Amino acid sequence: MNGSAVYGERVVIVEVNAGRVNLRTGRIASTDSSHACADNHYETVVWGDQQFRPAIESAEEAFERPFRVNSIHLLKEQEAESLRDRDSAQEWFGAIYQDWLVGKIQRALKRLKRSPA
Repeated sequence: MNGSAVYGERVVIVEVNAGRVNLRTGRIASTDSSHACADNHYETVVWGDQQFRPAIESAEEAFERPFRVNSIHLLKEQEAESLRDRDSAQEWFGAIYQDWLVGKIQRALKRLKRSPA
């Protein structure tokens, strides 16, 4: 993600595991003072549209996940849209993933439907 996270902003999370690509959507859930670990400049908290993991302590925790704001796997919705272009996706993810995997990420982003505002 480029820049700071803004409370309520729509985001896309790119998960890559053993050659599989999964996209999750959500919103920035933290403000400068709402979460002890988040300042929205370096660390942020995302509230997922679906559960990230099984509920361990509470059902609410299953929907929250902390992220570093500069993670290449955390995208603002506009960034995700621009990465539907193969060259843009290659520039963004190419430094850490092989071409075939960048292609899978780019195709997944092309299939992603834009969320209602």
